[in-house]
Amino acid sequence: MPSASRQSKERLKVAHLIDSPAIGGSEICALEICRHLDPLSYQPLLLFLRGREGAMIPLAEANGVPWACIGWSRYWRLFGPLVLAMQLKKLRIDILHIHHVVLLRTAFKAAKLAGIKRIILTEHAKHTISRSEAIQQDCRKLIPQLDGFSVISQNLKDYFCREIGLSSQRLTVISNGIDTSKYAPIKQRRRLDALLPEGFQGILFMTVGRLADAKDHPSLLQAMQLLQKKGLDFHLLIVGDGALREKIEADLKLLGLQDCVSLTGGRSDIPELLSGCDIFVLSSKREGLPMVILEAMSCALPVASTAVGAIPEVIRDGVDGVLTPAQNPQALADALFRLATDESLRTSLQKQARSRICNHFEIGKVVEQYAALYSEVAVKR
Repeated sequence: MPSASRQSKERLKVAHLIDSPAIGGSEICALEICRHLDPLSYQPLLLFLRGREGAMIPLAEANGVPWACIGWSRYWRLFGPLVLAMQLKKLRIDILHIHHVVLLRTAFKAAKLAGIKRIILTEHAKHTISRSEAIQQDCRKLIPQLDGFSVISQNLKDYFCREIGLSSQRLTVISNGIDTSKYAPIKQRRRLDALLPEGFQGILFMTVGRLADAKDHPSLLQAMQLLQKKGLDFHLLIVGDGALREKIEADLKLLGLQDCVSLTGGRSDIPELLSGCDIFVLSSKREGLPMVILEAMSCALPVASTAVGAIPEVIRDGVDGVLTPAQNPQALADALFRLATDESLRTSLQKQARSRICNHFEIGKVVEQYAALYSEVAVKR
């Protein structure tokens, strides 16, 4: 039997390069891949390009995932890719798995200079790419030089083939995945008592995400105002933090929603919070494939979401959840009112949502696809 040291040397060191230790969907995706890779075959590493503080660091530590911060800054541009190459070389990486094209543009030359022979890219969203001709040109130039390229949805694959002009043979669709044992349907509203008005017994809505323009909280709050006018007894928890917090707080006062909407800030207990609410809502005007949709459905929650990005690839309208047009507060309010007042519909969606995630988006199945990709590129050189 090989010694422990020999086994360690034979493991492939796979570093997942993400932008910063701030929490986001792609960051959680990278963490989950690292957490579930076979430790006998792989040595995972979460690698943060910029910043040395953020919620991802304690989350990685709590899950036993090694991490490192490069500390890249804009001043490094004066030295071209050399400084970044030196940092990468120290890590002795076998496979560099980069998340997002914008990071590929920063790290590709440096990775080559560092002697990293295998580079993989996963793209999670198209919004930034679609707005920049320069980024699109870099996609056409850099992606053909990679050892592997995956996207998280068919929606994204279609974009890269149609708009960027890449061959479909170069793209692998590997969706995001969820640990269904962690996100499980255990109803425990008592965990939420401290966040709710005393004695509250109504319908509890929840949304989770960065307080950013893409999430379109103004439309969500307008939908809440419409529900308030209908006389529905409800409370909405907005979980997350971001640059637009003060604006959202001002909108709450302007719309008279202070008593039925609460901002919780960033939280580390999302599974527990989800398990205690009645309906999950997402009002985004643009998305890739949001992890939180998968998390909510895994917790057997009925979901009302805008039909943007790859969300319709997960939610079949009226079967696993309810879809509405983006930036349409009335349609969102109607969907939420229907869910809130139709218990049989909620029950049906709960069962279907959980089944959908377990059958198609379970993290173990997703990691098997990434492991197959790693094995494929490992024998190329």
